[in-house]
Order: sequence, then structure tokens, then C-alpha cells
Amino acid sequence: FHVNRVEYKYFEPGSCEEQERCIGGPGWRRVLQFNSSDQNRGEQTLEIGDVDYYLTGKETLNDTYNMFTLHACHDHHHFENYGSFALDVAGAPTTNKQGFCLQSTARSANHESSPLHNPYGGCDFQGVEAGWVDQYKIGLPCQWVDITDVDTTSAISADLTFSSNPDGLLCEGEGATDKSGNPVFEATDPAVYNSAGDLIWKQVCETSPGALDNNVDTYEVTIPKTGETYVSGACERGQVGPLRNCGWELSQDSLSCTPGETITLRCESSAKKAEQVARVCERSAVLDTAMACTDRLAVASSVVTGTVDISMTCPAARGADEPGGTFSVFTGPAFPDDKSTTVT
Repeated sequence: FHVNRVEYKYFEPGSCEEQERCIGGPGWRRVLQFNSSDQNRGEQTLEIGDVDYYLTGKETLNDTYNMFTLHACHDHHHFENYGSFALDVAGAPTTNKQGFCLQSTARSANHESSPLHNPYGGCDFQGVEAGWVDQYKIGLPCQWVDITDVDTTSAISADLTFSSNPDGLLCEGEGATDKSGNPVFEATDPAVYNSAGDLIWKQVCETSPGALDNNVDTYEVTIPKTGETYVSGACERGQVGPLRNCGWELSQDSLSCTPGETITLRCESSAKKAEQVARVCERSAVLDTAMACTDRLAVASSVVTGTVDISMTCPAARGADEPGGTFSVFTGPAFPDDKSTTVT
């Protein structure tokens, strides 16, 4: 949970992220992304069981009792109450983390209660074995807090919190079963409803002492000022070259062109030895800000030695609110240890 980064992302109206309330609205959004990993620290299996994840028509108790909810946007079932992410600062909403597939993805403990193999490797039979973790990597959809409305005129620091199993729907203890070994369900009290408005039931459970004490983690994160992302942050792992995604500085905030038109951008560097790089990024009209972009999303990018002409397509309109036609330029030395010089 302690790996994080800030990035600008564009979302079409009606996107899955908007439907699932992972963002405050369509268009350009600024999100604080991070990894998260839930570890089964106990000595017993957390078995969730059968789920009709692939829509085969198979009747399962988890679907019948609304533990899992069908999301038409992704065309499979989600566990909607996996966890929540919250940033303790004005303008940052709490984000509910959807569980796409709760399974044992990596073995993090090496002890006699943690098996080397387990049956929870697919989405149609889910669970987390003792000593194993369920991982969600940075960059996955909704693995973030939308910070678009957070005031970052200057860089700020705030506490970021991940609460796992917040509604207690997963049994962290002894789950009751019937004579056939099937879990026994009871209505949630206080009542918890899914996004379709259906009452969620959960397995009757005798929670183990202290099992809920380690379900929350909080640490302080630093959010750079508006326009900056991890791309404009320091290179801390030895990244070099013009394709790297760190160490770039804003050189030109706003330049204009005709949307969709092929144009030539002439760049000049005064550097005699250290090669410089110019990276062209889209600019948001709604947010009225430059957005430090990755190399993959750059409008254009080129090494600049002396004078270089860069042929590029002027950013096209993305919608009525984002008419295109503006861009920003970020620059820096090709090798971060070299001196940064002016590029015009």
C-alpha cells in the first residue's frame, strides 16, 4: 500500500470508472494511484467459494445472497465491499474499492500453516489461503483516490488510509456451515446494500479475537502542485534517457494550434554537450492546467541538440468542454545527471 504516484487520466462519459463512482465525473481527472495488498495473517483459509464470475448460469450462494454483484460494464461479478481508500484532505472523496477477483496471488509467509499450493487461482472459486496475499497493482482501474478537486496550488501532504473488509462481509474467524458443509448466511445488520439496491447477506461468523485490528493502514503522502505528476518528480531509481517518466520540468505552459492540424514545432537548445529533450503534452481547458505526461501518452517527443523541427498533430477536441488546440512542453536533460539548459 505504500507505493503511490499522481497521474492525469482522461475518462469518456459513461466509462466504467464513472459508472462505478471511482471518479468525480468524466473528462480529465487527477488521481492518486497506489498498490494494495491484503494478506491473510491468520492460520486458517479465508474461503469465499463459488462465484458465477464468467456468467455460465451456474447458481452459487454468493450470487444468490448478493455477496457478489453483476456489473454490466465489465460483464462479470464484483465484490463491492472489498475495501475503501480515503485521503484526509478537503475535496478528496472516499473511494470504494471493487474486488474484481479475490484470490491468492502470492505467498508472502513461509510457515507450516501456509501451503505451497491452493485452489484459489481463478475467479470462479475465490479465497485467500493462510500466508498468501490478494494483490492489486498500481495502475489498475479504480486503484486510486480522485484528487481533481483538491487544492494543490502548492504541494501538500495528507494521510492516506486503506480500510480492508470495512463492512465485515468476509468471515475473519470461524464460519458457520450446514450439514453439507455449505456456509450459512444471515442478513447484514445494520443493513448493507449493493449498487443494485439489493440487501447483502453474509456468512454467519464467529470473528477471531483481534482479527479486525490490522484491517486499516494509514501513512502520509505528498501530492505535488497542480500540473505535476510522478513524471515531473525526481528520478530515484537510476532512470535515464528520453523515454523515462521522471525528471521533466514545465518549459512552456500553453501554446496554441489548430486542432487536428499537422504543425511543426521548432525547438532550440543552448546546450553544447548535454542533450536536452522536449516532450509535448496535452493541456486541459476545463482544468486550465498543463499535465506532465508519460512518454506513451505524449503528443510528441524529441531529443534537442541545437535546432530541431518536430512534426506533430495538434491535439484534437475530446468533447465540447475540451476543444483541443493547446499543449504544453516539458523539458530536461536526456541524462538526469547532466545539466538542464533552456529549450525554447
